[in-house]
Amino acid sequence: MVDRGRPSRATVYRRLDTATTDVRDRRGGLPTPQEAAAVWDDIGHLEAHHSTALGGNTLVLREVEALLERQRPVGDEPLREHLTVQGCGDAARWVYTQAHDRSRHDRFIIPSIAGPARMVPLAVLVTPEIALVALRHAARRGRLESYQDADGTWRSSRHAVDQYLASRFRRSAPPA
Repeated sequence: MVDRGRPSRATVYRRLDTATTDVRDRRGGLPTPQEAAAVWDDIGHLEAHHSTALGGNTLVLREVEALLERQRPVGDEPLREHLTVQGCGDAARWVYTQAHDRSRHDRFIIPSIAGPARMVPLAVLVTPEIALVALRHAARRGRLESYQDADGTWRSSRHAVDQYLASRFRRSAPPA
């Protein structure tokens, strides 16, 4: 029987894992901003145009590209519209350079995609409240809902970490 409708969350996550592994292992990962400057520039121009257009900016794509490439206002639109596009372009450039950093990828992108119930490496779940060492210790003691992969990587979920943090300093009632 053919499945119809929206795929299950587990299917979507499985497909994401497969695609991520494929990009990283078989295709050598994403190109760096320097390796694909033209592609990143094109994405930045489109994103700056679309994002500011949604806010009512009247610059057309050609004007946005010229502004971001030459760093000078073009056309007859008010300076406010040019500054808005320039700020959006600068922000996009910053995001692209930050997203390429593995530690930021682990701390911000994976948890956002995974959601609170998805099992992810413990390193992804580190917060200012709890360090990686403390998470590993809690996992080893059985205080944190988690499991260890065959390669030794501990995995847990944001939901499990939140539950652990809520109960971390509470003592169990003594047996009656």
